[in-house]
Amino acid sequence: MKKFLKKLGFNRADEMDMYIANLSMRNQLLLVYIFLFIWILYDFFTSKIFGLPFFLLILTGIVNSLSLLYYRKKLVGKDAK
Repeated sequence: MKKFLKKLGFNRADEMDMYIANLSMRNQLLLVYIFLFIWILYDFFTSKIFGLPFFLLILTGIVNSLSLLYYRKKLVGKDAK
C-alpha cells in the first residue's frame, strides 16, 4: 500500500504541509459557522423556532472545543497554560 500511495504522489506530511492543512481546516470551520449562523437567522425569522441549524452550530462548537482541549493536553503536555 505504501508503494501505491507513493507512486500516486502521496508522501508523509512535513511541517509546512501540516500548517497549510490546519489553515485550510480553520477556514473550513469558519465557513461552516457563518453559513450555520445565516441558516439559524433565516430559520428563526421564518418559523420563530431554533431548529436543526442551531443544534448543528452548538454541536460543532462543542466538538471543536473538546477536541482542541484534548489534543492540546495530549500533544503539549501538562505544562501548557
